[in-house]
Amino acid sequence: MATKFVSVPGNIKAAYRQVPEAPNPANPTLVLLHSFTTTHELFEPQFNDQELTSRVNLLAIDELGHGQTENPLGWSYWTQAQMALDDALHIPKVYALGTSQGGFIAARMWMLRADKVLGIIPVGSSMYSESDETRKLGAWNAPKVFPPWYDAFVSTRPKAEFEVPRRFTDDLIHYGFGEAPTKEQHEFWTQRIRDTYKGDEGRKKLLMCTICLEQRDSLELKLPEVTCPVLAIHGTKDGAYPLAVAQKYAEQLVNSAFCVLKVVQEGRNFLTATHPKETDKLVLNWIQDREGKR
Repeated sequence: MATKFVSVPGNIKAAYRQVPEAPNPANPTLVLLHSFTTTHELFEPQFNDQELTSRVNLLAIDELGHGQTENPLGWSYWTQAQMALDDALHIPKVYALGTSQGGFIAARMWMLRADKVLGIIPVGSSMYSESDETRKLGAWNAPKVFPPWYDAFVSTRPKAEFEVPRRFTDDLIHYGFGEAPTKEQHEFWTQRIRDTYKGDEGRKKLLMCTICLEQRDSLELKLPEVTCPVLAIHGTKDGAYPLAVAQKYAEQLVNSAFCVLKVVQEGRNFLTATHPKETDKLVLNWIQDREGKR
């Protein structure tokens, strides 16, 4: 199924995929937001889940600096959220699901347009900055992980020959898929990331993606303002943000209309890809329940 493009404010051409291609107007729409340096292709299992796509319209977006979306010079997760809202402006109401980094964006989508976003589904995600507090809960050690990446990405001269270091792709796949990704997963994402971020423009884009991830703001003080339904899904083997992180933010969503945390045994950070059957079932049941109560 072909990738489509839509022009959104900011002179941006956003890439997306819609399944089914002719959405059923009777079904709710779920916006899918992928993880750091991946693309909408992370949701291939969801696209192929006939039970899910027969009941929910899926709209998966390549985020700023990712995939085939043309990007401005700089961005934050707030501008990422606005771009996703712009991409879906023709749909009056949506749910927003985000895997890992995508969860940062889904939450900000509701904070920007509470009238449009019916509920959010953070999957293997966090509502916090990269901080000592989250590291005490067992989150990945960003101050240790990021410096070698910056050493590879920062340059005072154009680097037309730039290629993504194998160490970076191996690190990312390890954090996302765990210790034993399938051979197909490892090969596909290694090549996809190298293709997306090759050359000097790719280097600049990858540097900005990394800065955006590391230096994001915390949403902790805004969590009590969240009134929409929230389905948090988290795996017990998440390599970036352990279950304790999800438990903490779920407890702080004290004014959510309906907040529930579902735990997937052995689940990894890229949970929608590593455990799609479990995740899809939770998502579908929750959306149908929410729709029945609207």
